[in-house]
Formats: sequence, structure tokens, C-alpha cells
Amino acid sequence: TAPAFSGVNDHPAFKFKSNKELVNLKPTSKSQTPLSRVDQKPSVDELHYEEKHPHQDATLVDTASIDTSKLIPSKVISLDPNRPDLELPDPEITIAGKPYILSVVESILDPKEKVRYVTAKIIDHKGRARFIIDDESREVVGNLVIEDEIYRLLPREINKNQQLVYKLKQKSPNVNQRIKSRLIAKATQSSVYRLERQLLKTEAIYKSKPKYFSETARRAGSTSSLIGEKIDRVNIGKILARDQSEVRNLLERLDVITSFKPEYDLVLQKVIGDKKYGYKVTFRQKINGIPIRKMGSKLKIDPDGNVTYLSTGFIDPKKADIKPSNLNKEQVLELAKKAAIQHVGKPDLTFITLERTPTRLQYKIIDNEYTLTPYWEVVLYDASQNLDAYRVFVEGHTGKARVLDAFDRVAANFKVNVGD
Repeated sequence: TAPAFSGVNDHPAFKFKSNKELVNLKPTSKSQTPLSRVDQKPSVDELHYEEKHPHQDATLVDTASIDTSKLIPSKVISLDPNRPDLELPDPEITIAGKPYILSVVESILDPKEKVRYVTAKIIDHKGRARFIIDDESREVVGNLVIEDEIYRLLPREINKNQQLVYKLKQKSPNVNQRIKSRLIAKATQSSVYRLERQLLKTEAIYKSKPKYFSETARRAGSTSSLIGEKIDRVNIGKILARDQSEVRNLLERLDVITSFKPEYDLVLQKVIGDKKYGYKVTFRQKINGIPIRKMGSKLKIDPDGNVTYLSTGFIDPKKADIKPSNLNKEQVLELAKKAAIQHVGKPDLTFITLERTPTRLQYKIIDNEYTLTPYWEVVLYDASQNLDAYRVFVEGHTGKARVLDAFDRVAANFKVNVGD
């Protein structure tokens, strides 16, 4: 599968050095330079209350004014054979009064999002730092893992050249399951929120060690697909019991990738498979109690409970343009019968419906911005000796109808139940 997917794996997460490569790197530092401009960083007394207490899981431990020009590899290769390579000092960052030396090991550009990612090893300590930098706005967000402690570096809202450093409270993992990524920036602080979310999403993808990742994002919704060997882990027993919470918890742990929100309504459609080959789960989002047509999500699980495939599609009801239904069920049935008579060309035909194929109401996506319109599906049966069946789709907003011949098995079921 790797060659087949290599052309679309252009996300920055695929370009990062692997965990093994990072562990094998043993950098040393000959000289250091402060990463933060001491004369420009804010004092704690300058901060307002929300900066000191932004989130229940974060504690303010320091402030900074990061000079992003220093987040480059320490060795610059000379293009002139007559000139030696240039050795630059390593940036040094102070957190809670303790200095840490960073050795920059890679800088990856993301031209699509117009940002770059910088990864650094922390010399003489277990851990690494990763930054996302918007070179145009000069904003920088950092996620640092030092001796199993996690620190988040975020720009101030009132001064993007100053940053605040927070220590995140530890969360205990549950049976090899992912720990949910925690965003500290507020959604109202749009540029910082975007950078932090983009950084955490990229790190989540990287952690999945995927063979493939793709996404389509719009203002009102998004779709994503992720293939890997151990994306996460679920309880197979709960899945077989059709426990929706197990799927919801998975989606929420990976919400920086899936864009899932706890208030979204889901319906589990199928759980198939066996303990030898694994299982496949299909589910769908519902809005206003109505499922969204042709935006199904899938989950594949190996026999050990490891998630190997996750494909999702979600629409935010608060942002989507949702067309109202101008028709009730009785009006839809009348329109469907008229459309079927016109389709057959015999005005004297009588059509009926059966309980085993009830009239269904779903939402249909009608454009690239995830605009939704109500869409009725009616199965009509010719009550004459022909015993033909037709599927009629009626758009609930405009009343437009489309008629298709039903599948043979539908007509056959009708003949067995009615024709004998």
C-alpha cells in the first residue's frame, strides 16, 4: 500500500524524523544563546487573570519573548567549498527558572498552511520540543515534553511577540489508549488557537505512525481518513455490544484529527467481523435526529483491539446552512406517487408502501460547503399484477422528485408477501 499512497502523503507529519531516529540522535552543545529576549519578556505582574489561569489543566510557570530566528539547525552547510561550515550556538530556553538547551534537528515547511515546524532535542534530558511558526505573523506555539512533563508555549493575545509557558497536568493513560490532546488557547483567540490545534493535530498524526492520512476541511465540517497499525485501542466487547460510548470516546480522544465534538449525535449502523480477522464498525452523524446521507464513518479493529483504520465525516450544526423541510410525510407520499405515475406513464396505476421498507428522511449534502437539505426516500410498489417497485427521492425543501427502478430483491420481497 505504501507506493499507492505515497503521492498523497504530503502532510508534514510524514516528513518528521521517526521516533527511532530522534532517540538515536545524541547531540552535544558547544555554545548557547538565549532563545527568549530577556528585555522584552513580560513580568508576571503584567499579566491579566485569564493569562495566569487559562485552563483547569494548565499552570503558568514562565514567560518569554521567543526569537524565532534562532530556531534553526546549529550547523549551516557552506555552499562555498573555500569557506568552512558555520557552527551556530544552540538556543537555550528557561522554564520555571531552569535552563534547557535545545538542539534543532529539523525544520519542515508546510506550504499549504503557510507554517513551518521545528523539532529540537533537549540536550542532557529525555524529551523533545516541537514548535509551529507562522513566519508572516511571527507567532510561535510550542509543545515541549521534558522528562515526561508537558509544557505549552503560547503567544499573548495583546502582544504576539511575547509568550506564556504553561505546565500541563498529567493524565493517566487507560490500557494503551491515547491521552486526549488538550488545547489551552481559547477559540476566540483565532490565530493562536489555529496554530496550537494545527501543532497538536500534526503530533497526533505523527504518533499514529500512519501509512496514509488525508482530510478535507471546510468552515462547516470536515472529513478525514487515517490508516495505521495502532492508531488507538478500543474494547472489543463493548464494540460487539454496540456500546456507542466506546466509539464516542475514541473520536473524542482523537478530536484534533476527527473534529468530533461531544454534543454531536451518532447512530451505529453495523458491527461486522470475527475474532480471527477483526471487526468493522460503520456509524453516521445525525442532526436534529436526522442522519446525514452519504457521509458515513468507518472504523476497523484488529483481533487485539487495535484501531487500524478510521474514516470520519462530521458537520457542525452551528455553522452549517441547513435547509428546512417544507413538506410532511403525507405530502411527500403524494408527490412520490405522482412522480412514479409520470415515470411509468400509466395514470391508472395504484401504488402502496410496505412496513418493511419504511419511508426514510435523511439530510443530503448539496455543495462543497456542506449545505444540508432534507431528503425523503420512498419505496413504492405497483399494486397491480406487474408487482413492480420504484424508489422515489423527494427533496423536502423544494419538493423535487426523482424516480428509480427499485432493486430486484425489493420487488421479489413484495411478490412473496403480496403476490401469493
